Amino acid sequence: MKLYTKTGDKGYTSIFSGEKRPKYDVRINLYGTIDELLAVLTLAIEFSPPDFIVDDLNNVRKKIFQLSTDLATLNHKQVERITLEDVAALEQLIDEYLATLPDINNFVTPGGSKCSAFLNLARTICRRAERIGFELTAKESINENAMLFINRLSDYLFIAMRYCDE
Repeated sequence: MKLYTKTGDKGYTSIFSGEKRPKYDVRINLYGTIDELLAVLTLAIEFSPPDFIVDDLNNVRKKIFQLSTDLATLNHKQVERITLEDVAALEQLIDEYLATLPDINNFVTPGGSKCSAFLNLARTICRRAERIGFELTAKESINENAMLFINRLSDYLFIAMRYCDE
């Protein structure tokens, strides 16, 4: 199989179902943004967060691959979708990290470490993905658990960023 198909030369790409869509399509923009998020998380790991955060981020990265497949696949196609259990797993991580951090009463200024700076960048990309996702939901049906996951993921990234700043 060749890496290049030349369909992109005309401004189109195929989603998982085989349907061709313009590269500016909202669905393409959404899972492309999730791909960007994944790249930044990979960079964050390179800047030595605590071992348990590395483990958690690696698990989150696996879920993000699943999220990308979910978002790239129309609802009538059977793939492994993001579930409420995936959302609950993020909530559990958030609660665990939060229990060890001091309360905050003001805005947090990120960037106490390179890792936290990349986690903050990942959080902002995740928030952009959420905005694009809701734009998509106004036009098409997507797995609503995927949107819940994206929302919790930005919360998790905020808490992980704070932890790496402590």
